[in-house]
Amino acid sequence: MGKNIFLLFISMILISFFIGCTTSDVKDTRTSGSPLVQTNSAKNVGNNHSTLVGYVDANGFNTTYWFEYGTTSTDITSMTASQSIELGNGNVDAVITGLTPNTQHFFCTAAQNSQGKTYGAVNSFITGQ
Repeated sequence: MGKNIFLLFISMILISFFIGCTTSDVKDTRTSGSPLVQTNSAKNVGNNHSTLVGYVDANGFNTTYWFEYGTTSTDITSMTASQSIELGNGNVDAVITGLTPNTQHFFCTAAQNSQGKTYGAVNSFITGQ
């Protein structure tokens, strides 16, 4: 049983590394020391813009974070600029513009340090008309 759990854990890490955020039920793909990440609800949603919100804990290592987003839950390929949270933790956000009005958009928080990369769960919002 222990070997199967180990192989499942390794598979989750590889999936997260290669495909980024997904709507999969498997959300915790952290390795020891990698950042702790949470995706929160978007705010200030307008016709063609939104503020993406999350939480990042650097877990003791210099850490950068960004948000990934797209218009389908399986094609989250756009990214915000990477920001540094250094060794700290706290709420993070990024404003995105140029969105299509009256459209559902999907996003997740992502962070990386020398110990690994972590993705938060996928959330969504709908832009105004």
